[in-house]
Amino acid sequence: MAQLPGSAFLKGRDRIVRISETKGARVVPAADGGGDPNGTYTAPGATTVENTTFLTGLTSAEYTPSPTSQEFFLMGDDGFRDSVGTTMAGELACTAFFIQELDSGVAKQEIDEALALIMKSENDPDRELFVEVLTYLGKSGSNHMYNVRAFNSCITGVSESAASDGIIEYSWTFQSRGQIYVGTLDNSTTKIDVYS
Repeated sequence: MAQLPGSAFLKGRDRIVRISETKGARVVPAADGGGDPNGTYTAPGATTVENTTFLTGLTSAEYTPSPTSQEFFLMGDDGFRDSVGTTMAGELACTAFFIQELDSGVAKQEIDEALALIMKSENDPDRELFVEVLTYLGKSGSNHMYNVRAFNSCITGVSESAASDGIIEYSWTFQSRGQIYVGTLDNSTTKIDVYS
């Protein structure tokens, strides 16, 4: 069994999910690592996305790559099979709690902004959201660094629990469409605060 120092378990491997509405076309980040997770990632500009928000009540966000392969056999290969990768996709299964928005402690009759974006996409299979999955890596010097996976997505597999006391538990999956972008985001000296 590996013995890891206590500092290896510092709370800091935060998983943050930021979603944006696309403006009718596939979104491409300003810069990405070109498949290298150590490459530089820069978020897309305001000309390609709008209504960017964080999922503040997120309780789980599990990213799963979904490669597809095609099997084949070669003559003279003693009957062993082989395969070649044909497509790549990704899925982000999320569960979150949403509350009604509050105004001076009083519940407003509006749906949480992030939940509203998800519900719009849930009801329209052609509506895409741009999803950025940010995992906090720690500091490099005085700068806060995040590993990023970003992709255009549709919403599938939605389930909602019965609301009580204005709290809604919602589960869904962001299913990637098109390319998955990776890289490292340097957020300068400010750590991302999903509540600001």
